[in-house]
Amino acid sequence: MLRHFLNFLLWILPSPVSSFLFRECCFKLSHVNLGDNVSVCGRGWIYGRGSLSIGDNTWLNPSVIFYTHLDAPIVIGSNCDICPVVLDNSQHF
Repeated sequence: MLRHFLNFLLWILPSPVSSFLFRECCFKLSHVNLGDNVSVCGRGWIYGRGSLSIGDNTWLNPSVIFYTHLDAPIVIGSNCDICPVVLDNSQHF
């Protein structure tokens, strides 16, 4: 439920650079492990209760969506640039 509320907050925020710190706080409140100098830009979404870790110096562009699952942690390395409308579905079929 917390992630849904934080997703809503991230959706209504404007995209200026000044909101990076607030977006970072929202991600940390939803139990996302963030490295140093992670930039969360735009309206990203996190679904599920699984683990999500993002490495240092990573840039998340608008419309990035993560579907997390308790049995399949998502780990994004350092120095990554995740482009818009990337879907990371951690559930394997």
